[in-house]
Amino acid sequence: SLDIVAVHGITGNAYDTWIHGNGTFWLQDLIPKDLPGVRVFSYGYPADVFCTFATGTIDTFARSLLESLKRERRSKDLQKRPIIFICHSMGGIVVKKALIVAKIEDELYESIRTSVNGILFLATPHRGSGSTQFQSVLTGIANVALSGTSRFVGHMRSD
Repeated sequence: SLDIVAVHGITGNAYDTWIHGNGTFWLQDLIPKDLPGVRVFSYGYPADVFCTFATGTIDTFARSLLESLKRERRSKDLQKRPIIFICHSMGGIVVKKALIVAKIEDELYESIRTSVNGILFLATPHRGSGSTQFQSVLTGIANVALSGTSRFVGHMRSD
């Protein structure tokens, strides 16, 4: 018995991030075949960074992830299942923040924190990402150009 939790990155979503070019949704189509009894979850959060009205912070996403896991792991038997996270890009930052919150708020999330047996980081910017700087400049230009003429004004999250 094992729980695998996939967390997508910037501009991704809970499904498309994990679909191969041939259409295989490998979280659903491949992993359960190789690991009978595994439960696979894909956690989604608003990850668009350009021209979006979505709001949220890494902390908000991390806490939401923890609460979602608590709902899925209510019984004592489910709380004993090991957890492996698969994280893409900013999803790795969300998971790292979730584990920090789980440690600080141990009385709420101890069973989750102590069940983590592994984390697979895929392209996680552990020291930040220069790629968001370009998007930030474009967003700033769009905000100036569209301010006053449109309600569709984007913003860039610095987190």
